[in-house]
Amino acid sequence: MKHIAMLMDEIGWQTAFADLTEAQVRALIEEAVEGFREAMSDIARAQTPEVPF
Repeated sequence: MKHIAMLMDEIGWQTAFADLTEAQVRALIEEAVEGFREAMSDIARAQTPEVPF
């Protein structure tokens, strides 16, 4: 969420989604997907037991 918030700070929080450029929409999507991947990776790493050898 932090990355999306920083990007929205650049774009402007008052900007309607319909007014975003294609590049801005793509950047928001990329940030959302990457943030999700990082969160899932952190969860998986925390729940995966270490191999005992």
